[in-house]
Amino acid sequence: MAGGMIAATAGGVSLRNPRPVYVLAQGAAGVFIATSLKPGIYTDMAAHLPLVALVTAMTLAISFATGWALNRWAGIAADAAVFGSLPGMSGAMVIIAHERGIDSRIVALMQYCRLAFVIIAVTFVSRLLPEGPTAAPVIPVSSEPQALALSLGLILLSLASARLKWLHPALTEEIRWD
Repeated sequence: MAGGMIAATAGGVSLRNPRPVYVLAQGAAGVFIATSLKPGIYTDMAAHLPLVALVTAMTLAISFATGWALNRWAGIAADAAVFGSLPGMSGAMVIIAHERGIDSRIVALMQYCRLAFVIIAVTFVSRLLPEGPTAAPVIPVSSEPQALALSLGLILLSLASARLKWLHPALTEEIRWD
């Protein structure tokens, strides 16, 4: 992120990710997330649905309040402040902001700083919680060749499926990161 900020402010420097690299990275992230989701997560979430709904509503309220405060007191444009402070899907927020003519660099900086703050806060808060039973790793590491082949196959499938632009009208437009 720091390298991108330096390149953007240096003037005349244009950074572009090759589309296959971007799609492969997104595919790898999708496979890693999918392998961490187990059916037990959904039953636990359903058992605690009121708490999940409350935390979700509070997160959105705090995010909108942060965006409002940034617009009001820091002088950030209202649209950029909203897109930059919304939780989750930081890559999508940057793309949506760019498509709407909002400064996507500000949105990207806000999104990734927000993500860094959340990671740091979770690290500190988790130290305050009482220790429970040791949990299994989120992403199971498997030495089985079948699991590795399946993961690589799914990642490559994401590259092939990204070529199917007819799946969604927004994919027919090329995204430029100027």
